[in-house]
Amino acid sequence: MDGFSSGEEIASAMGNILRSLGEAGYEVRRVAPPDAASQPHGQFEELVTDSQLRQASGALFRDGYYARAVEEAFKYLNNAVKEKSEIANQDGAALMQSAFSAHSPVLFLNAFQSQSERDEQLAARPRNTVSEV
Repeated sequence: MDGFSSGEEIASAMGNILRSLGEAGYEVRRVAPPDAASQPHGQFEELVTDSQLRQASGALFRDGYYARAVEEAFKYLNNAVKEKSEIANQDGAALMQSAFSAHSPVLFLNAFQSQSERDEQLAARPRNTVSEV
């Protein structure tokens, strides 16, 4: 911002603007700051419960490098699926389609006994938009 060199100067200027708006008849009220869970960092801590996934992407996310954090999380998940499925020659969507196949999965999301469980397996795997359209 031009003309401001510190956070204190910006806060002071904002205070002056808010006072002026109040004096002009506009409703100006103080709102409580949002709780931690509504902030991206709080949501990350609440939703990402796997310690290794947190280690792979948490610092980047907390530092505001969101795209890079997602990229590192995908790399971690790709490698975890590759290791658990023992499918060494595939990556990305091809790996996920093979590992979580609706017909002969290597990794199961559930007991894979009922039609509902088979449907859940099918719904969770990535789609190949070219061959499944």
